Amino acid sequence: MSDSSAQVIFLRLEDYDQPDFFDDLYGDICSQISAKYTTMVVKDAPDVQGLLSSPSLKVILVIDGTLSQGKFTALQKQLARFVKAGGVLVFCCYFSNSVCPDNADNMWKNFDLPWTYGDYHRTTFYLSQKAKVFFGNQRAGTLERQYSMKTLHLKGSTVDSRVYVPLEQSRTQSMVFAPDTVDQSQSPAAWAKSGNGWLGYIGDVNREAGTHKLLMVMLETAMNTEFNAATHGGPYTSFKEGRWTDLTITCRGQKFEYHKAVVCSQVKFFDTACRNGFEEAKNSTIDLPEDDPDHMKTMLHLLYGQTDGFTLADTDGDLPSGYECLKPSFGLITLADKYDIPDLKAYGESWFHLLLHVFSNSLPELLALVPYVYAEFKDQHRHLHHAMVHELLKYPDKILAEDSRSKMMDLMHSIPEFRQE
Repeated sequence: MSDSSAQVIFLRLEDYDQPDFFDDLYGDICSQISAKYTTMVVKDAPDVQGLLSSPSLKVILVIDGTLSQGKFTALQKQLARFVKAGGVLVFCCYFSNSVCPDNADNMWKNFDLPWTYGDYHRTTFYLSQKAKVFFGNQRAGTLERQYSMKTLHLKGSTVDSRVYVPLEQSRTQSMVFAPDTVDQSQSPAAWAKSGNGWLGYIGDVNREAGTHKLLMVMLETAMNTEFNAATHGGPYTSFKEGRWTDLTITCRGQKFEYHKAVVCSQVKFFDTACRNGFEEAKNSTIDLPEDDPDHMKTMLHLLYGQTDGFTLADTDGDLPSGYECLKPSFGLITLADKYDIPDLKAYGESWFHLLLHVFSNSLPELLALVPYVYAEFKDQHRHLHHAMVHELLKYPDKILAEDSRSKMMDLMHSIPEFRQE
């Protein structure tokens, strides 16, 4: 066995018939990790158990599915204690290719996780806003905002633990089967708190470049003790409790207290206002009288990695009109363009796509939205026009019905862009 100074262990309990098989698949990423950290490969359960108390050990990467077998139950429980004591365990690389889902479902229980295995397919996934909270703004900024991945999904992961998520517009991608909707409650990658440590999961089965970036970010975060300490309280907790805020933003009579380090590091407008000798820099107060307070609050919370989310219905279950539901989306996208915040724009657009789908069950309601969509979203948002048209064209029989046809003709006559698209 190698020396006990390893920071990262590659846990690989399987002996493959072809010795070079694993290295051919994952040699590049393992070499990249070994070039940055002190690593060792462990293939024997007693060796792992002997290293768990090593003060240098920070991360164990479970790189194949053998650990999930019932004969390793005792080791699973020891690894669970390692995590709760402050260690990091990541299921990655060949794990999702080689694991038996039933074995894994039993193994998760030993880690006190509600996880089970879900669907297996390829689709496009989008970086969760939580990534900034998990990994910090700088590290999260190196991750792909979206990419296509074939994955063995997790079911049962909490919203707060999902690193990548499918959105409303995500569809299964296959050379054989027609595109289909995707279960948005399932995730291809998770980063879950367990005691004082973390459990990571990456279900990618095809070694995508975006997945390599994610694994490196998980490792960098695990090695950053300052960031890990901050996650016990974190900037958002400090914000909620009103601690150490140093920036006041006023908006139509409402006042919000935030942290310059969070807000100014992500939005150039605020950085400039607080730096360049303006009045705002002197008193650390910025007044934004033209912006909607609710939209501004959502924007600022997103900078902390939090999504307040709009609800489709109130507590009595009454659904507002289509336009009233879409107004937040209009406002957020406009605000995102004004302050150049891509994450806010993506959030607003995902809300827009969701509502189009909701109101597609009522063609009159959907047709009533057309003038608002074309009035609010101009040339730079033509993809949202296309989404509107695409949703309408799903129902050709209804559109051609007499009561809808006249409405369609009126819209095409009054909105030239709609007619062209």
